Amino acid sequence: MTPLQAALGVVQKGLRPSIPRYTHPKVVELLERCWQHDPYLRPEFSEIIEILQGIAKMILEEERANKKRNLGESCQLMEQEWPLKMQESENTA
Repeated sequence: MTPLQAALGVVQKGLRPSIPRYTHPKVVELLERCWQHDPYLRPEFSEIIEILQGIAKMILEEERANKKRNLGESCQLMEQEWPLKMQESENTA
């Protein structure tokens, strides 16, 4: 498909690329706003930048929280396994 064919498909038929299944919901929401037929309903570039920065910040915070949770779970598991490992080493010594 040529760029001209793609542009005509968008204008005449409202064609849009498919959004990957695991795309962050806020990104999907932004894309759908950008694809509005009425240009007055589309966000301005300054708003798009603000939204993308907010999404990036949110994703970083989610990743940090997940890492902390995973680290906490690992520490708990080590605390639970430590006495067992000590007993095993005493039994083999």
